[in-house]
Amino acid sequence: MEANNELPKWLIFIPIIIILVSRTVPFLFFEAPLGYDTGLYRKTIEIYQSSLPYLPSGVDQIGIFLITDLLGLFGFSIDQILFGFHILADLFLGIGIYILVKKFFNLNAAICSFFLFAVSVTQFQAYWFMFYKNILALFLMLVSFWLLKKKSWLVIPVAGFMGGVHSMTFFLFVLIFIAHFVFNRHKKYCFISGISILFVALSLYIYNFSGILNLFPEVNPSKLFQPEVIYGGRFFDFSAYLHLSVFYFPFAVLGFIYLIKKREFDYLFFWFLINFLIVYLGFFFHNRFIVFLDIIAIILAGAVIDKILNRISLNIYPAENSCRKTVVTNDKIIVRAMARVANIIPFNGVYNKTAVLILIFGMIYFLMGNVFSTKPLISKGELNEIKSLDAITEENAFVMSTISHYSPWIYGYSGRKTIAPGLFQYDTKWSREEWDIFWATDDLEIRHNLLDRYEKPLYIFVGDWQEELRFKFDRDPALVKYSKRVYKYK
Repeated sequence: MEANNELPKWLIFIPIIIILVSRTVPFLFFEAPLGYDTGLYRKTIEIYQSSLPYLPSGVDQIGIFLITDLLGLFGFSIDQILFGFHILADLFLGIGIYILVKKFFNLNAAICSFFLFAVSVTQFQAYWFMFYKNILALFLMLVSFWLLKKKSWLVIPVAGFMGGVHSMTFFLFVLIFIAHFVFNRHKKYCFISGISILFVALSLYIYNFSGILNLFPEVNPSKLFQPEVIYGGRFFDFSAYLHLSVFYFPFAVLGFIYLIKKREFDYLFFWFLINFLIVYLGFFFHNRFIVFLDIIAIILAGAVIDKILNRISLNIYPAENSCRKTVVTNDKIIVRAMARVANIIPFNGVYNKTAVLILIFGMIYFLMGNVFSTKPLISKGELNEIKSLDAITEENAFVMSTISHYSPWIYGYSGRKTIAPGLFQYDTKWSREEWDIFWATDDLEIRHNLLDRYEKPLYIFVGDWQEELRFKFDRDPALVKYSKRVYKYK
């Protein structure tokens, strides 16, 4: 699929600038502006670094934390590793799309896809949700498909390492790889590389062999009856995604149809097919797979948009481009509908460029509106109080989170052992029903009997989301108020 009249290569700096600006703007207003998993990753990075030169016990998917350990040894702080590396990984993901699309299609398609990634609200939300391992693993998957296209044996360490970074990404990669193997003529290369990739991935779990089970999602029918936020995964649903991707998802569908018509059953074809079925049919964690679906949609849409712009160019300058008629004929499958529009609208050079610029700036405006409207999950005052726990409490103290909303932040920023409803290793004294009693009761004796099960010193953080509980605690003589949101149980 050769490109015609290649776009200038300097255009790749436009999506790079958009990515860097949109990913750094939230930090202009708050030191920890990203999503729910921020505290979880911050604490995990700290645990790994404090365990050097050994690995901590009871953890799996060590891949990304080997990188964070290395960065720590080079002198980077935890927050620099947490946020700085996250921004760079997201940029590398965009560059990975550019490299892969250029290999499968051409330079123009690669620039189009890179731009679509930069303005994708879905990808910004994946970044904001702090899908730390997911983003790095996606980059490794793109590089793996690029290496597989080249039939390079370097795919073995790259894809194998992906298995140690993020199990969900590796699971999708394995499904795509197996489907492609069935239809691929190069059986020997695929078989040897596939077995070797699996061996490398499994070797990263030797120190914690039970972690191998996490390489593939658990199949449990009872999970079908769990709430959507649990069963579907912590991300927006397919309906919301279609609204956010309205600018390019229709082009991705055209690209998929094009691959079918051309009988090009390659990695991109099976990626879109398998990923779409997982999301549309609602398999376990299907909302989280929307992040992957958006990447392949961006890839196919970029290729289609390149073809459409080529066709419009031919309609504008038919004489100048007559020598390219053969290329257009070969690609008419994906542009026939759009070409009819191009034929009836009186385009000229000025109108064409103006229309494209309006679309580009419209998408950038849509993205930046989302960037500025996505607010931190915790206030500056709440975070400062959580951070102060390290100074105002004893080293052996426990800090209780009274709602899961604050649990990762207390876990990652308090520097103390964290008790949280349904999370972490210290939630061992109460059942879910007893947590419900603790939240609802006005009976001091019942509350004290529950709190007495935990070791002291015990501090309780009550954030702004629980004004009613704070009102109850203010009237409890056994709870000494240390600050606006922190109580100590006597």
